[in-house]
Amino acid sequence: MSVLSLDSRLVTTVVSKPQIDYRKIVNAAAALEKQIGRYRQMTGEQRLSIALELHELSCDVAREGIRRANPGADTAEVERLLRRRLELARAQ
Repeated sequence: MSVLSLDSRLVTTVVSKPQIDYRKIVNAAAALEKQIGRYRQMTGEQRLSIALELHELSCDVAREGIRRANPGADTAEVERLLRRRLELARAQ
């Protein structure tokens, strides 16, 4: 933002910035390469920690889906249905 003085009055002008098309700067392949590079810099323990966090996050998302599909289910039933989903996924 620029401020100009004109006849003892302040006139504020807004300088517009050109729109940036991030699709031209970052694409999926470049992002993947950068992410792989970051993983290579991590220790095995750090990578395992991320994997476990992602697993827990995916289980939380699945639990929420199960709760929405089965509004009357208690916690034990939700966990049973989650384990069933995980078993079915392993079988494929």
